Parts: sequence; C-alpha cells; structure tokens
Amino acid sequence: MAAGCSVTVRVFNLQLCAGAAELPARTVGAAAAAELVVCYSTKDFRHWARRCHVDDACAAIIDVGCSTGVTSAILAKRFPAKNIVGVDISADSIAKARARVPHAEFILLDSVLCKERVLDLMRTRHATHVFVDIGGNRDLHAVVVLVAFLLRGAQGRLTVVAKSEALHAAAMAAPRALDDVWLFQLLSEASQALQAKRQRRRRYPVRLDPADGVTPLCRFFNYFPDSCRLGDACPHSHAACHFCLRAGHRAADCAAYLTDLPVGSFRARPLRFKDDINPA
Repeated sequence: MAAGCSVTVRVFNLQLCAGAAELPARTVGAAAAAELVVCYSTKDFRHWARRCHVDDACAAIIDVGCSTGVTSAILAKRFPAKNIVGVDISADSIAKARARVPHAEFILLDSVLCKERVLDLMRTRHATHVFVDIGGNRDLHAVVVLVAFLLRGAQGRLTVVAKSEALHAAAMAAPRALDDVWLFQLLSEASQALQAKRQRRRRYPVRLDPADGVTPLCRFFNYFPDSCRLGDACPHSHAACHFCLRAGHRAADCAAYLTDLPVGSFRARPLRFKDDINPA
C-alpha cells in the first residue's frame, strides 16, 4: 500500500446479509486504492469469487492457499484461466489443482514464510485481486501479517479477499471504523501477542510423553492455574509432568520445578524432545 493511501475494509458473512443482492460492508472507509474483504467461511469466500469484478482483462487474479483449485476453478469460469495464478504449500494439492484447472498456473510456495514471492507475483502479473485462504482457523497474526504486507506493497488498485475466522471475529468486535489504521493497529497487537507466545515457547519447549515418545505433553495442563480447558478433548497428553517427565502430577506441583533450579535447566539432560518451535 503506497504511503498516504487508505484501505476500505469490508466484512462479509452470508448468514448476516440474509440473501441481500448487494455485497454489504460492515464499515466502509473513504474511497481507497486498496480494499480488504474479510470472509467468515468458505461459502462466503467462494460467493465473493463468483461476484467479484475485474475491469482489466489482462490483470491476474492470485489464489493464495488454493488447495485443490476449487476457488481457482470458480474464478476461471468468469475470467481467462491463463490469468489465474494459484499458490499452495502442498505438492499434492497443487497437482490436483492443475488437473482441475489445466490452463491456470499453479505454484508450490509457502505464502506465510515466502510472502515476498507472493508480493512479487502480485506486482509482476499486475494482479488486481488476491484471494487468501491459508486456513480458516489459522493464527490471527499469520493472516494479518500476510494481508497487511500485500496491501502495503500494492502499486495500483488492489482487492484482497481473505477467509479467516479470527480476522472476521476481530473485525466484528472492532469498536472503531474498519480502515487502514484499524488493520495496522491489529497487526501491532497480533505481533505483541506472538512475541509473548514465543517467550512462553522458549520457557516451555515442546516435550513428548515418555510413554509413547510421540504425543506432546500439554503445557496448559502442566503450568497454567486453570489447567487445560479442553479436558479430555485435548490432543496433547496430560499423563506426565512436563518438567520431570514423571507421571502422577503437573509441572506446577512438581518438587523439582519448584526448587531453585532454572526453569530451562532440563535442556541439558538427555531427554527426548520434539523439534522445538523456532523462536526467531
């Protein structure tokens, strides 16, 4: 997004608009060179793909997180397939997308880690629309970082359509107008939350249940006062202490954990770890 430009933000949910003929906006700012459409569900996302307008017949449409190409196929029914560029992290999904829409272009790419390449595609192909679906329940920070990065890098008029339950919830709860100020304030808050999460991961790295050497131990169960709110539905193990790896107690009640030993001192012991999440 060029300096001084604003962003029009729309929140789209078919259940809320009850079949209205026009695509409604939760809040719309002044006319802007960039537009963000936040969709709650896959149904909303694909509905927008069926209704969007592209004035430039040569402009590309980029489908980020294209999966097996369903949204790309919808777009290819309305626009030249050669203008559709799909991006996904899964080689198997890319192969299926190519079979579904043979005349479109599909690229194997991690859009979260390689967002600069997505921006380069957007610029070199003169894209006017970017559809982003990198997981409906994906961490808010990942979605906001990618969306904000693309909007900031736009060199012309750009519409980003993002399917994200977390971003939709944040927009619906926003007490102020939805615009570029709100979006980048959300980016700042999400970045702070991510930093706090990384600090927790440094202190409590992923450790595996010694019973099977596969299932990660639940850190919420082990360290937090309210334990794990998921209870029996938690996919992680509640069977052993995250600190000493013995069964029968939580780390919060572990005598070894409560001593003067540094919390991270167990790293020097020959214990089995899953690959730690990179805190960088």
